[in-house]
Order: sequence, then structure tokens, then C-alpha cells
Amino acid sequence: MIERDGNRLVVRGAVTLADVSQWRESGLAAIDRDGLTIDLAGVSEADSSALSLLLEWQRAAKARGFGIRYRGLATLSRVRSSPAGAWPETCTRAVSLCTTVAPSRASPLITL
Repeated sequence: MIERDGNRLVVRGAVTLADVSQWRESGLAAIDRDGLTIDLAGVSEADSSALSLLLEWQRAAKARGFGIRYRGLATLSRVRSSPAGAWPETCTRAVSLCTTVAPSRASPLITL
């Protein structure tokens, strides 16, 4: 579930292959303005599809002329991942790199 709190979108629950298409659609609908912060601290489970989702949201925001920020990426490294292992540090680095090298009007901010 994505909850809006002003300019903050709070992601809560599991972000896995089983439900990533629902996350994609609700996230794309919620990215409706510049300067949003997407807070991932409420993610309870993640797999590699979560990485793809975050990059998709970043691309969509950029295409709309918006900048988005991610907060709580380090949380993903501590949640139970499926099917095997923890959220790789390389996933956190990949999202950080992609949001850094593709800046939009709002400066990219990654808060681990």
C-alpha cells in the first residue's frame, strides 16, 4: 500500500514479483508532482523486482519533468527478501547511481 503524507509517499508491505504490477500502477498514479519523497521504511519484504520498480518510478518521474527522492533504501537491505538472501548492497548502489546520473529539476536525494 502507498500512503500519501503531503509530499511524501510511504510504501508499506511486501514488494515482490507476486505483486509488483500493482505497486507499479499505484506508484505511477501517485507520482503527480515534483519533489516527492518515496519512503521505503515500511517495506517488509523485497526481491529484485523492487529494484526494477524503483527504477521504473524514477524514469516515469523524469519523463513527466518531476524529481523524486528515495528515503529508507537501507531498510531494504534489512528486510526478509525472497526467494533467497538479503537485498543486495548492489541494488541500493544501483538505485543511488541511477538517480544521481539522471538528475531532474529537483536534486536527487538518497537517504539510506
